[in-house]
Amino acid sequence: MVVNSLILFYGAVFLATLLVVEVIYYVVFGGNAQRKAINRRLLLLSKQKDSLKVYETLRRQTPSAWLMAIGGIGQIYSWLDRLITQSGFESKTRNVMALMIALTVAVFITLFNFLPIKSLINFISVTPVILVGSFLIGFGGPALFLQRCRDKRKALFNEQLPNAIDVIVRSLKAGHPINAAMELVTLEMPDPIGTEFGLAVDEMTYGLDIQEALENMSDRVDLADFEFMVVSISIQYETGGNLAEILENLSKIIRDRYSLKRKVKALSSEGRISAVLLAVLPVMTIFGLMLSSPDYYGDVVDDPLFIKVISIVIGMFLIGNYIMYRLVNFRY
Repeated sequence: MVVNSLILFYGAVFLATLLVVEVIYYVVFGGNAQRKAINRRLLLLSKQKDSLKVYETLRRQTPSAWLMAIGGIGQIYSWLDRLITQSGFESKTRNVMALMIALTVAVFITLFNFLPIKSLINFISVTPVILVGSFLIGFGGPALFLQRCRDKRKALFNEQLPNAIDVIVRSLKAGHPINAAMELVTLEMPDPIGTEFGLAVDEMTYGLDIQEALENMSDRVDLADFEFMVVSISIQYETGGNLAEILENLSKIIRDRYSLKRKVKALSSEGRISAVLLAVLPVMTIFGLMLSSPDYYGDVVDDPLFIKVISIVIGMFLIGNYIMYRLVNFRY
């Protein structure tokens, strides 16, 4: 009787522990998996039933016409706005621009206080270098980050595109119109392709035709493979034809192209890693030297040749990195 009680007790403890572990796993990982399984548009629709407000939340506003007419500044602002859109962020362009300016000022103040400036001549010669370095870090750093996010998003979109086309093809073969087929993609596919198709469907719902909606989507995505799909649907929309068969062949072509990209990336992986190491090691060496021995360059800062030599070294470093980048990045 005692043995049976102990068995029941240990069994109850085991079941209780298992239940607690499952609850913790669901809270920590299950919610994340559920959030990953649904795209952002459907997540917003589940919280707010008004589809128009969800559409206005997801759709970024284009820069004003007067800003575009300024010239160079307007072009830079438009380029940054396009980059943010293609990166998938919802941040306003003016906020990102303000962050870049604040980061540039902070870097300038930091470098100005860190570098030893002993005379007026040294101040005049060093200040332009500090300004250029601050601009490269303050504006170039966030821009590179956004470009990296854009490239990752485009790669994921390109990977999802054949599956999305297959969903459309199956829906068309079942007798559904193209609008309903695209709506099915928004329900079945995760981000980024699910939300992008959702925005296109919303635009068609609120007045745009399918060609304009797909062209807007193409501008947001900026992907060559998706351009093929837009052209195919536009031609079929004007002239007619078997759209399901066209898209089915296109899906196979995109899959073959994606497979080729992955093979090329695998074959060039060693060269890309070597290029990254060669690009990072000099920078890490200089930072380590400045931290371990801050006065290492202090005795030669006033030399007129110092700025010239530093400029030549930085120029050769950038040229070398560009050459390595071109050697290990291929156009498919």
